[in-house]
Amino acid sequence: MAAAPSSDRRGQPKVQPQQVLDEVPVTRRVTTWRRHLGFASGSRYWQARSKAPDETLVLHQTTFALLRLDSHPEENRGTCLLAAEAGIRDDHPMADVIFFDLDGTLVDHRSAVLETIGQIVQAAPNATAPPEELVTLWWTLEARHMREYLAGQCSFAEHHRRRLRSFLPVLGEPVPESPGLLDAWIAERYLSVFEESWRCYPDVQPCLETLKRLPRGPRLAVLTNGDPEQQRAKLARFGLLEYFEAVLTPTELGAGKPAAYAAACRRMRTDPAQAVNVGDMLESDVNAATRAGLTGIWLDRGIDFVTGGPSPTADDPVLRIEQLTDLPDHLSHTNA
Repeated sequence: MAAAPSSDRRGQPKVQPQQVLDEVPVTRRVTTWRRHLGFASGSRYWQARSKAPDETLVLHQTTFALLRLDSHPEENRGTCLLAAEAGIRDDHPMADVIFFDLDGTLVDHRSAVLETIGQIVQAAPNATAPPEELVTLWWTLEARHMREYLAGQCSFAEHHRRRLRSFLPVLGEPVPESPGLLDAWIAERYLSVFEESWRCYPDVQPCLETLKRLPRGPRLAVLTNGDPEQQRAKLARFGLLEYFEAVLTPTELGAGKPAAYAAACRRMRTDPAQAVNVGDMLESDVNAATRAGLTGIWLDRGIDFVTGGPSPTADDPVLRIEQLTDLPDHLSHTNA
């Protein structure tokens, strides 16, 4: 197992596992937790001695969740014990950096897109498909060409043009040959309405304010696959830029999620084991972050961002919250 470092990047003394074990009421159970504990890497958990002779305890380095392995360690089954009463000092951060996804997490991107395209198709007298099919087509094209952008196959502007070349014929409009005319359509017909449709979720600022007030709390950053100029404009619109040390996009990192996690941690000068990623996409924000060594927390807003249907079902247990205002208590080791 990895040895507990003596101090963190701020020079503050690290809490030692035995300190926690000496002070945690280990007989108090919170929940049963089935998950892979990651012993092979040794970077996420500390093995710790228990006062009970036949117990094996491990302590999560980032969240300070205390786990007692049950009698079948080969199944990676454990009981999560209450670490909140460990008496850890209030000035010790539970994580060095928290990364936040943006679209679907801080700002309601899906509703803004659907509202914008809904207005466009309603004003299209020559459309060759019903409005609901046109809206679905736009959303499908956005996902397809965004993947091409993230794969480095085109620029952000070109991904808009590709979307439009497929969409305009169904809308009943001619397709301009000039890239400049396509860009003008996007700017005048789409982006002008889209930007007015941006909405910040009501739980965002209260969450950020609470994290900001934590003594020696974690540093905050946005990690998004969007265009840097547009994403910063969203944050600025709602007065959120001041909360974040960095806004990281594929432009800065050279890759998008899920490949961007290692680069994001390097950019923030932190170890993945001391980083948390919060987002609404179960696979790319949570599972991929966990595979990269971070702690992934799923913000389950009750809707699948891609399909608009019910939230997906996690194949494995994940850390899950239903609103961002639950995040500070979920992270804080001093919360009971």
